[in-house]
Amino acid sequence: YEAGRRTLKREFKSLKTPLGTLKVKVGSLNGQVFQVAPEYEDCKKIARQKKRPLKQVYEEALNWAERMLRKE
Repeated sequence: YEAGRRTLKREFKSLKTPLGTLKVKVGSLNGQVFQVAPEYEDCKKIARQKKRPLKQVYEEALNWAERMLRKE
């Protein structure tokens, strides 16, 4: 059984979210977004500033980024 492999184009984008501005890693292929990941350090900084759990900040940032980037 053979499986083909494709590599996603990766880039960083800076997004303004309700939590603040943070960097997001975006993996795309032929202009379609397949993977989104907020930068851990940005989420950690925001969590400290807002006195909120890191996991909660990361999940909110991820949801916001996915909604914004999948529209493009």
